Amino acid sequence: MEESLVPIYSRDLEYYIDDGNVILLVEATLFKVHRSMLMKDESVFCGMFSLPSENNFESSEASTIPVERSSMDGQSDESPIRLPEITASQFRALLWSLYALPADLVATAETQPQEHRFIDLATISHKYQFITMEKWALNTLVALYIHQGCAYDMLDRLTAVAVMCDYKPLLDIVLGQWRRSIGEGFGLLNAAEVFQRHGLHDLLGLTYLALLRKKRHEWPADNKHVIRLLNGYYNLVQECSSLPNTPPHFEHATTCTSAPRCGENWRKTWKRVIIEIHTGKLGKAAQVYRFDLPGQFSLALSVFQAIVDDSIPEHGGLDKMVKECRLNALDATRTKAKDVQGNLITYFSDL
Repeated sequence: MEESLVPIYSRDLEYYIDDGNVILLVEATLFKVHRSMLMKDESVFCGMFSLPSENNFESSEASTIPVERSSMDGQSDESPIRLPEITASQFRALLWSLYALPADLVATAETQPQEHRFIDLATISHKYQFITMEKWALNTLVALYIHQGCAYDMLDRLTAVAVMCDYKPLLDIVLGQWRRSIGEGFGLLNAAEVFQRHGLHDLLGLTYLALLRKKRHEWPADNKHVIRLLNGYYNLVQECSSLPNTPPHFEHATTCTSAPRCGENWRKTWKRVIIEIHTGKLGKAAQVYRFDLPGQFSLALSVFQAIVDDSIPEHGGLDKMVKECRLNALDATRTKAKDVQGNLITYFSDL
C-alpha cells in the first residue's frame, strides 16, 4: 500500500519564537509569533484573529486576502494558519519591522543592500494594510534612490511596488529611470514586458517607438509585439504624412483683429516648418525618422519657440500674428505634443 505523502515544513530560524502564541505557514516555512505584534496598526490581522474559528475558507471584508482556518489553526505545527499569496521573504520582512529595535530599523534604512527587504516590506504591508509601515518602507526606498539611480535589475520590482501602492514619489523616480533607459535604447524588450504587465501604456508606446528605430532582428520574437510594431509603423507614417496640413487648433486672442487671416498665417507657418522637418532642410542635427511623430512635434515646438523669441528668422507668416495669438499657437503645439506622447500606444494596435 502506497504511503500517504505528508508535507514537510521547516521552522523559521529567527521567527519561530518559543513563547509565541500563533503559528503561521507561509510557503513551506512555519513562523511562531505573537498575535499582538501582528495586530498593530489596525492591520488585516485584527479582523483575522477576531473571526470565529470555522472549518472553512474565509476572507476579510477589508481585503481580498484568503486565510485557511479550522478549530485548531495556529496552535500547532500540524495545523498552522496558512497565509497564501505571499512569500516567506515578505513575511520575514514584516516580522523584522515589527520586532526590531528602533536603532536597528534606522541603521538598516540607511543601508542600500537592504533594498530587497524594503520592497518586500512595502509589498506585504500594502497587502495586509499596515498603513504606517507601508508608508515608512516606501519613503525609505525614495530616500535610497532620489539622488542616485537604482540597479537596472531592481527596476522591475521597484516599478511593481510603486504601481501597486500607487505611490507617486517612488513612481516618479522609477519612471524617470525607465525613460532614460528607453532614450539610450537599453533593455527595450524587457521594458516592453514590464510596461505591458503593469499597464504603463505611455511608456510602452515610447518603447515601441524606440524599437522601431532598431533593426528588424532586434525586435521581440513575440508575434503580439511584432504585429503592434508593424501596425504602429504604418499608422505613424500615415499620421506624419498628414501633419503639414493639420496644425494644432488654438483660440484667437481678443486683440486679434482678423481671425481668418491670423489662422491662415498660422497654417502657412506650420506647413512650412513641418515640410522643412520632413525634407531635412533644418540640418542633420534636426533629422528625425519619418515615423517619429513625437520627435517631429518636439522639433516643431523648438522651431516655433525660437521664432517667437526672435532667435531665428520668421517662417511663413507668424510675424503677422498678434503676440497673444503666437503664444496661444505655441501653447497649442506644446499641448498637442504632450497628447501625442501620452497616447502613443494607440498607434500600436493589435489589429
